[in-house]
Amino acid sequence: MPFNKVCLIRPSIFTTSDSLGVEIMLPFGPAYLAAYLRQEGFDISFIDALGEGMNQYTPLDDLPNSFLRGLTHEETAQRIPADVEVIGVSSMFSVNWVVTRHLIETLRRHFPTALLLVGGEHATALPEYCLRNAPEIDYLVIGEGEQTTVELLKTLAAGGVDESVPGIAFLRNGQYRATTARLREKDLSVFPWPAWDLLPVADYLRLDPGERKDQVPVILRVNEQGELVRHTVPSQVVDACVSAARSWRLLREIAGELAEFPEKLLSKVEADLKVQFEKDKETLIKEHTQQIQELEAVHLEKMRAQIKARLMQMAGWNA
Repeated sequence: MPFNKVCLIRPSIFTTSDSLGVEIMLPFGPAYLAAYLRQEGFDISFIDALGEGMNQYTPLDDLPNSFLRGLTHEETAQRIPADVEVIGVSSMFSVNWVVTRHLIETLRRHFPTALLLVGGEHATALPEYCLRNAPEIDYLVIGEGEQTTVELLKTLAAGGVDESVPGIAFLRNGQYRATTARLREKDLSVFPWPAWDLLPVADYLRLDPGERKDQVPVILRVNEQGELVRHTVPSQVVDACVSAARSWRLLREIAGELAEFPEKLLSKVEADLKVQFEKDKETLIKEHTQQIQELEAVHLEKMRAQIKARLMQMAGWNA
């Protein structure tokens, strides 16, 4: 198997009735990984189960007052391309593992032959636990996944030895194994810009202003003092992005780059012509029907006059 067709998944998250409406963080890690894999020639698809179902809450039967926020596991699985060869799941926060584990089970049931990878900070912190708790996993990618994932997939495709790849963990015959750790990259400029085009970032901008409450994307970063800081996008920036996005899209459509403006215009003209044709046809049918009825009336009157004259002649009235 070439392991070229890769689908990355940012899973739906676990939430409770007390924390509904918390801000959504953009999946920077998976977006960087998607861009890097694409740069290396892999065929990438991306499912942001949380972003695509940010207003969807499904009660969890086994946990009271708890919900799955985002797409259901079945909905996520159904969006994966049928010919997928590799599925990568991001597991960033331990609180979400309770639902991510069920997603992994669902993915394996739907795609029994696909290579199933899991990465993220939770998987990095508890690799053996994750593998034993979710034996459907083929490999864990420890730490940053860009170089490790590429090297692992190319090694497997070439029939190489997986244990030669740094930064992975797996179970073999029930035994836990982990290869040499790979150092984290401190300079993000070595990676391509995140593949935001594969994510539903624009879905947020399409919301009406009144619907944007509690749907604000946030970014977490560690400042110089080692503190975790949350950055929220100001409403003025969101409004400016909405306006710029609409203007830019319109310009691209007019230029034919998206091929939507000409198609929409053609479709509208065709629809208008069809409506006008139906109206004209209906008018002609009415006019012709009226003309036919008038001709039939005149003809009938002539026939009646001829019959009357003939009968009177036969009766001798004209003798």
